[in-house]
Order: sequence, then C-alpha cells, then structure tokens
Amino acid sequence: MGWVHPSFRQTLLDNCDEYINSSDRGSDKTRSKLITKVSKDIADIVEAANEEIPLPSDLEKCVRVWFGNYASGNAKEEQSTKSKSDTRGHPTSSKTWTAKSVCSHIFADRISKEHKILSNGGKKDIRKYRAALSNVFEALNEEEVKRCEDLAVEWNTKPLPDEIQRKLSKTIPTEVTDFLKFMNNRTGAVFIAFAAYNNEHGKQTYARYETDRLKFFETRNGHRKGPNNIVDMWKAYNLETAEEADSHEALEFDDEQYPQLPDNVLELRLYCRKAVLRQFMSATRKYYKLTGRIPWLNIAENPSHHLTKRSRPDSDYKLEEPSHMKSEGVDSWLRHWHKLQKKNKRPLVLKEHSDKQSDHDAPPQIVPKGKGKAKAQDVDSEDEEEMDYDGDDSVSNSALPPAPPIGTGTNTEGGDHIKSLPKSPSSAAHNRMSRRTFLTSLSDDKNYNKLLLLLKAANDGDLLEGSPPAWVSWKSADPYISKAFFNPKSSSSLPAFTRWIGTDPITGDNNYLASYEQVELVALGFGLAFRALWIAQFPKKYSDVPIHIINSPYQFSEYAQLSHSIDDLLSGYADTLKEIEAHTAHNKPSPNKMVIGAKPARGEHATDHQDNEGDKDIGRKGGKGSDGQAPKRLRGLSGVPPLLQYLREEVGLAGPDWESLGAEWKTLAALWLRAEMVLSKSGRTDLSFDEIHASSIPDPWKDWMSAKVMNTDAHRPSVAFGSVFTDYLNKLPSSTMAIQGTVMTEIWCRPGKTGIIGLLLCLYWQAEFSGAGHDWKANLTRVGYIFNAILGQPELQRSKRLRGASDNAGPSKRSRS
Repeated sequence: MGWVHPSFRQTLLDNCDEYINSSDRGSDKTRSKLITKVSKDIADIVEAANEEIPLPSDLEKCVRVWFGNYASGNAKEEQSTKSKSDTRGHPTSSKTWTAKSVCSHIFADRISKEHKILSNGGKKDIRKYRAALSNVFEALNEEEVKRCEDLAVEWNTKPLPDEIQRKLSKTIPTEVTDFLKFMNNRTGAVFIAFAAYNNEHGKQTYARYETDRLKFFETRNGHRKGPNNIVDMWKAYNLETAEEADSHEALEFDDEQYPQLPDNVLELRLYCRKAVLRQFMSATRKYYKLTGRIPWLNIAENPSHHLTKRSRPDSDYKLEEPSHMKSEGVDSWLRHWHKLQKKNKRPLVLKEHSDKQSDHDAPPQIVPKGKGKAKAQDVDSEDEEEMDYDGDDSVSNSALPPAPPIGTGTNTEGGDHIKSLPKSPSSAAHNRMSRRTFLTSLSDDKNYNKLLLLLKAANDGDLLEGSPPAWVSWKSADPYISKAFFNPKSSSSLPAFTRWIGTDPITGDNNYLASYEQVELVALGFGLAFRALWIAQFPKKYSDVPIHIINSPYQFSEYAQLSHSIDDLLSGYADTLKEIEAHTAHNKPSPNKMVIGAKPARGEHATDHQDNEGDKDIGRKGGKGSDGQAPKRLRGLSGVPPLLQYLREEVGLAGPDWESLGAEWKTLAALWLRAEMVLSKSGRTDLSFDEIHASSIPDPWKDWMSAKVMNTDAHRPSVAFGSVFTDYLNKLPSSTMAIQGTVMTEIWCRPGKTGIIGLLLCLYWQAEFSGAGHDWKANLTRVGYIFNAILGQPELQRSKRLRGASDNAGPSKRSRS
C-alpha cells in the first residue's frame, strides 16, 4: 500500500497475529482497540522521525484495511482454523486480488471460450475453469499483464468499481449452485449454503441453496415459509451483526460519543446514503444503550413511540429499513437530521420504548442526563409527552425497562416498582365482558387484537371437535402457565398448541366462522402463550415466577411467530374485519354522551347484554342475508398440497381474485388440482437452475421459477405478457393437448413450484396485467386440454388407488361436537 512507510511497516507486521485473534463481535471490541493502538504507535513514530512522512487523514481506517488485506499472509503463527470470513460475522469479501484473479474478470470472454474448448465444446466443466484461466493468463502480452497488476493493487487498496461489484453479485447464485454440484459429485455428500449479499441492483439479498434433489427445507413445513423460514433467521442474524458492525464504521463521534453525520452525506451515492442512515440509527441506539435489533417495522408504523417530534421531518416518508426506502425518503430524513446537526443540536433523539411488547397506553419517556438540565416539558397533541432540550439533547444512557403487558397486576404508577402475580383465567371467567377484558390484557400484538375483533362477528354455538392443550381453559386457577407448556415433547407444549392452530380451529362447517365460544377459546390460548413467553423473557417484573418459566427453552422469537400464526389463521376474514372496524367506528359513542342500553332480562348478566350490543348486524352481513349466520370465510381453492399452500394467493387460487375471475377459472383450478395430485406420484422433482434457464418457457415464468427455488421475491411481468404467453401456447405441439399424447415430454409437466402450477400463474398474470379478454379465455381452454391430457396418461392411470386419491381430493369438514 502506498501510504505504508518502511519506518513503521514493522509495527504493522508485528501486530498481524493479534489482529487475527481479535474480534469486534458483541461486547468484545479488542480489534477496534488494537487498531487505535497501532494507529497511535504509527503517529508517534512519524512524529519522532527527522524526515517528513505523509500520513492519510483517516489513518485508523487505512490500518483496518491493511490488516484485512495482509494480516493472514504475514501472521507468524499458523492460523489453520481461522475462516476467511470477517470475524464480525457479517459476510464480506476478504480476498486479496492478484493479477491472475483480476484477469478472470477483465478477460472473462477469452476465458469463457477457452473453458468451452477444454470442456470439448459441451457443457462447461467447473473443474476445467482453473486450467482455462491459466491458459489465458499465460497468453497475455506484457501490456495486458501490467494492466492486471496495476488493477490488483488498486482493487486491494480502494473499493471495487461498481461494475465489478455488480458482476460479482450477479454470478453468486450460479457460482454457488455450480460449486454445490461439484462438491456433491466429488465427495457424494449433500450441502446447504446460505448467502447474504447486495445484488446487482444494490438490494440486500438473503438466500439459501441446496444440493440438487435434496428437498430438506421443502419437506419441512416449519422452515418452508413464514416466520420459521430459515432464510428469515439468516437475514435477521446478518442484519443484527451488520448493525453491530455499522456502529463502528464510517461515522465520527463527538466528545460524548454521539454519532456525527458526514458533512457531504447528501452528495454520496444512494447505497452509501442508505448505509449512513442505518449506521447513524445503530450508533445512536448504542449511545442510548438500547439493545437488540433495530425495530424498523415498528418505527415505520409508530414513529412517535420511538423518535421525538423534532427528530422527524415534516414529510410523508416513513423511516424504514434503508434497503426498502427510495432515494426521496432517504434524503428527506438525512437532510432533516443534517440541518439539525448544523445548528449544533442532536438530530436523532430516541424515546425509551420496548422493542418487543409494551403497554401502548403508557407513553414512551425520555429522561435527561444528570449532567445537562432540560427545559420545561412541552406537551404536544400529536406526540405523547415529548421532552424538548436546549443545546444538549441528551437522553439517559440507561433506558428504562420495557413496560409489562396490560393487566398483569404490575404497578408502575408509583415511584417503586411493585411486583405481583398475573391474573388467572378462572378469576375473569364470570361473564363475557370480564373475559374480554382479561383477553385484552394478555397482549397488545396487532394480529392478536384483530383476532379479538373477530369475536364481534361470532354467534353463540357449540365448540368444534378437536381439543386444545389442557392449559387453554377458563377453569385454570393458576396465575402462571403449566410446566407442560415449556416441555417441547409434552402434548400440552407450545408446539402442540401450534399444531392445534394448524387445524384452523376458528372455521366451522361450510367455511363459516366458528362459534363465539370457540373463537374465544382460541384467543385465550394465544393470549396465555403470549404472556408466558413475555414473563419468561422478563421474569424479574413478576413475583414468585416458577423455575420452569425462568428456564424456558423457547426463544423470544416465538412471540413474533405466534403473531404470524394468527395472521395465517385470519386469512380469508379480511373483509369481515373491515366491516367490523367500519361498524365499530360508525357506532362509537361520543365521549360527552352517555349511552343507555336496554335492561337485560332476569338472570342475564348485564355485561353480557351490553357486550353483544351492535354485534348482531355484523353477523347478518357476513351471513349474506341469513339471520344470525356467522360470516363465511372465502378461502379459495381447498385441498391444495401443503407444499404449495403459500402460493395460493400469488397464483389466483385464493383471495379476492379467486371470486372475481369467475366460474371458468374455478373449474380449471379444480382440474389443475387433480392433475397436480396425479403428477405428485410420478416421482418427478423440481427443476434445477440449469434446467430452468435452458428451457424455452417465457422469461417471466423462468424468473418466477428461479425466484421460488432461491426463496426470493419474483418480478411481475409487463403488460405485453398476455401475447407472449398466447404465442407460447400456440407454438406447443398439438399432441401436447391430446389424450395419450406427448404432454409428459414438456419440461414443466411435473408437480411442485416448477411444474404445472406455472400454467395457472401465467393465466393469472395474463388476466391481471393484460386483461381477461378473448385470448385469455382461449388460453383457459388450451390449458384445460393440457390438464386433461395429463389425467389421461396411461402410466399415471395404472393404479386405482391413485385415481381414487385424485377424485376424492379435498379437505374433510369438521362437525360440531
């Protein structure tokens, strides 16, 4: 490196081993301390020297880069067990560029041709790549070699050019899958790889890859989609470690270690501005000693719970995870903060707020430091009790503990925190109103509140068949949940409760909403589980907490997973919930008026009578004209295989489009389901990346397949997709649509996400983006012929058992007990 002078080079070399063994992960900051020490030693050597030795203005950053590039090569002790990945845990490139590795990028076309020649003109063999690279590099002239050497020095000392970064990111999926194939062929072992990188568009991407034919995650429903998705866990880990690292990079700090925005922050490129925004939020949270991941979603939905009013710009742009923000939104927030910083004010003042579950009725608080004196408190009608500060906008370095859930019996109004026991279900089981109040006190999760709202649409009736775990009962007199809940192997554990929820216990016969008692029981189970997980996380807030709760084996992430389970449970009741919300808002009494209800009949609880007022109309609306009928759930096509359930709405088999596309669409969907079930017994598996890209199907369909294999979001097609798909169907051989024809030779004639469900997807896209006109109806007929051709294949019709399974497919209905 150009700045390294012989007078202090040895100082760098002597500290290589210590650098490799240091870390900046978590509370271990030995690496940052080492870099500061080495930088100071270098500055002292230069100051004592007789000659003038120039040093870079950002010396510590240069020292960090030097160690990252050269420490492993100059270590005195063998570091055989060290990984090349960054020790902070956030995947970064730590390779040292050589002339040869640079050649692989700037002369990629020559290498590709040589690779093909060495592979005998066929499919490129990954084992021949190194030989191809060597051949091309040896054939370079002196000028080309000099160019490679100069670029190697530049790429080792400066950030990579954008086009190279984009190129590297774009090839990651192909290179990873090729590598897995190579390792599988060489060793016979199967592999799973996880990736975290910025793609060619600068968007953070998290994905997983498996060895071909390994269907580990696809056969594990818990890790296939939703909150249990292993990719979500991988993404959360990387974001967490990235935020930890971000707080120590790029930004400068004042004397009190409050972060400072760069003066030229608005002149940086967009991806740099996003990185600065994330770093600034992370460093500010560290200053206020707020631990855990940044609650971006909560900040976007409830900014006043997290930021003081002065820290928020006067605009409609939400503060979200920066990778999800557009340039206008990023600039709006950075410009506002930078303007405050120029006035010598703290631009980002955070309120004390639990990142998890807290009492929304208790406003978040900010507490001034002991050193600074705050002005009188200003009360803003839009912002709950916000403190305004003069000059030093300091907030206490010790954030207050998160507020407990409502109604747990914990008194926080006085000066001292008084612990008490939570209420038991039996203590609130007197009537509907007391039970409703108890349910509300268990959690204020957004989806849980929606479930409680659904009670307004439920009518009296019997419980459904199928018993929940024993602790889901209004008879329980225990303030704390039973020990069995915390034993994953028990029939009353949290996983057992999740399995019961998987049977859709709020939907009864004919897809109608179950009885009030049934929905109330489901809500009780969720509420008690929420509270149990909360107490296990914060046992010091309660008295006499049993040891089995303190030693809970469940992570707090189960709290969010329960919320996602409710969201899945409520799918199909969106319209009903909207009606309830509108009805509640319309009938909400004025606070200055007293509403007097009718006198309840003898023997009836007054609270029961009042609680049901206004709910009857909702039930009638949902029942489509039948008095007292509960709302019916529009669930879409039933009987879809479990591995494809999560695609139902995406391909038009559920939701509003399921109803709007008409009877012809429903008939075709039922035909697809029969064909799908027959093909599922054929032994055909999902297509590989190479097979997808080598196929002749329309490009948007290819991209969708690839996205589903990689578990990433797919792009929507253009308006012209309808004509593209029509041309594709017209060019298929006529034998593809004939009984006992050639349909089985088509690459998409298979079950699963890379199979015939794609034909439904393309039809759905055509209707949504190009219009459901004459061509669309003609294509419906063509695809119907294809599905019938599959059902008529002799090799798929040999087993009567398979025919019986396909003819009788569909979910069984539950009867009321």
